[in-house]
Amino acid sequence: MTQEEFADYMGVTRQSVSRWEMNKAYPDIEKIIRICELYDVSVDYLLRGEESQVADASQEQETQNPNEQHLELTNLVIPGKNDSPELIDAYLDWVAKNLGVAVPLHFSAYHPAFRFRSAPPTPPALLRQIAMRVLERGFHHVHLGNI
Repeated sequence: MTQEEFADYMGVTRQSVSRWEMNKAYPDIEKIIRICELYDVSVDYLLRGEESQVADASQEQETQNPNEQHLELTNLVIPGKNDSPELIDAYLDWVAKNLGVAVPLHFSAYHPAFRFRSAPPTPPALLRQIAMRVLERGFHHVHLGNI
């Protein structure tokens, strides 16, 4: 993909992309999430390069304490059922209080299939809004899926 094609995809000018590349400017959070979706990487990987560090840390933990468990949480976001800001905030409050902000969180899009078809598909924009909220709340790892 050329710089111009990337700029068109992102809805910005080629000059904006050039400034990002030279660290003279940075994309906003919505653009960052869009870049992650394009290249199928996590926000952590894009911003911090932590994917390999996380793998190294888990290997290190295994050698230190073989009984240590790894936990990640996944939330299927269903429009009209569990997508309200109040429910998302309550979920984040519980996770932060009981598990901590370092627990990786996954938010997956719902697609009507099989028996439950009464809700529409989850809009990707809704998942991006949730991801921004999660990052604003100080969580370290957020992943979007099934988009």
